[in-house]
Amino acid sequence: MSSASSTKKAGGPLDVFVVDGQARKEMDRFCDWLNKTEGRDKFGKIFQFGCRGVAGLLADMGYTELAKLFELFWRNMLDARRMQWFGKSLIEYRTMVQTYENAMLPTDVKYLHTAARGAFALRWAIENVMILCKHNIILTGTKWQDLNVPAKKAWSLAILLGLATEFAKLKHITQSADYASGEEGDKKREADKKKSYTMMVQHLCDVPVTLVIGYDKKISDKWVGLFHMAAALLQSRGLYPAAK
Repeated sequence: MSSASSTKKAGGPLDVFVVDGQARKEMDRFCDWLNKTEGRDKFGKIFQFGCRGVAGLLADMGYTELAKLFELFWRNMLDARRMQWFGKSLIEYRTMVQTYENAMLPTDVKYLHTAARGAFALRWAIENVMILCKHNIILTGTKWQDLNVPAKKAWSLAILLGLATEFAKLKHITQSADYASGEEGDKKREADKKKSYTMMVQHLCDVPVTLVIGYDKKISDKWVGLFHMAAALLQSRGLYPAAK
């Protein structure tokens, strides 16, 4: 007997607060996603860029005071997320080693993906130093914004290498003879193609901030918010637990 069913059958004044059935399953899936480190980060990213988009839209509509409130929230949410990025460079290094050692991967995919994760490792390292600098813990007297530029350039490099990785994957998916013949093999090939296309869209949606900060391009916050929120939703889709 599950704990959920035993709680429901026990009877008592709190039973009214106990969800069951499909609602309970969906709540469990959501909590499992939120309980993951990356899931929680993407949850924050959705709110951060959603509020950034709203702030940009409100500013364009002339609601400056309300726009400032949303901007204050998204900027503080960004710093909160940055404080959780310590150690991500080590995780990226582990991914690089695992990718390099994977004998099943085509050579071009292996090296491109390893390089992409290396660029992400560099980005996280710079972000770690930057947030400590911003709060005057280290490098006092240094402008933290000066560190933000190379961090975003490293991110843009990671995105380019990530896109190149997916193009290489698509080439091998299209040409590979490893798929089973018939309908089942065709479905698997199309599913793998869809994964690569989704990753490409995800990478492209993460481009605006790299252009605004890394290359001083002017893009409205409403569009920055929209595209990066879309990237966060796609990333969350990949992390979200499968239905049971």
